[in-house]
Amino acid sequence: MLGLPLKLRAVLMVHNMMAKLDISKVTPEVFRRHNRKQLKRLSALIEFAPAELHEVREVIVMTSISACKIRIYKPSAKLDLPTVVYFHGGGFVIGDFETHDNLCRRMAKETGCAVIAVDYPRAPEYKFPDIPRACYEVTAWIAAHGAEVGADVGKLIVMGDSAGGNLATGVCMQAVQHGLPAIRQQILVYPCTDATLSGKSIQTRAKGYILTEDMMRWFLNQYVTPETDLTSPLLSPNHASLEELKHLPPAIVITAGYDPLCSEGQSYAQRLTEAGVKVELAHYDHMIHVFFQMPRLLATADKAQQKVFKAIRTTFGIDGVL
Repeated sequence: MLGLPLKLRAVLMVHNMMAKLDISKVTPEVFRRHNRKQLKRLSALIEFAPAELHEVREVIVMTSISACKIRIYKPSAKLDLPTVVYFHGGGFVIGDFETHDNLCRRMAKETGCAVIAVDYPRAPEYKFPDIPRACYEVTAWIAAHGAEVGADVGKLIVMGDSAGGNLATGVCMQAVQHGLPAIRQQILVYPCTDATLSGKSIQTRAKGYILTEDMMRWFLNQYVTPETDLTSPLLSPNHASLEELKHLPPAIVITAGYDPLCSEGQSYAQRLTEAGVKVELAHYDHMIHVFFQMPRLLATADKAQQKVFKAIRTTFGIDGVL
């Protein structure tokens, strides 16, 4: 922990003192309430005030798995905005619209794009592969109903953090399999990409950095069944063949040095590169899991967000960038 910035060490000390959950006994609903409460306590310290936007509204999308809400963040009244579809993190169990509202608002404001957050079905009420299937169907619906959500369906990026990064790249895999929608780019923020939990950083960063090895195993147990193949590409993209990866869109992969998921995120970036996919790996050595949502507290987090916003604008040719 000594290698971390002083502000981040202070937050971790406070978090670790308040985080008195027995992960071996906690229920998903208790964990969800705890997560919201912890974020509410820290929000004013780690995040900027919510950005004011032209419109924020919700729509229900029916999938073959369940009804899913999407929240549409529009920075302007334009009807054909380039669009980022966002999948929140939370181990497939926790997290929701509110935990990522500030980030989505800021992204819409800073990029000039519509940002559409997906309230996908969560575990353990739903299992693999139903959750990634629902995420794909929602994305396909957005692409088919662009006019209804003010989106330019020819300009589409998918993005997610942690479990959401897994779901985002899973959407890309399914889009290749089904031939639609066309996705310009995938942005994966410390994604989980290996359900075998065999990455080196899971052992070296097992405790003390918000996300722990015990927590990861608990999340996984909520998400899969005993019969699940943990090397299935949709569950563990690191185990996908190069043939399965080679048609995926260009990727930005963000990793953090004090994150249990660091090794697998970097490994996935390497696998994509080997498959011929254009990849930018942005590694932040002295950061932890969830740092990306701390732009007010951490200048590095602010710079990481701005890097992503610039990449989105570049991909879409906004502000005259080709």
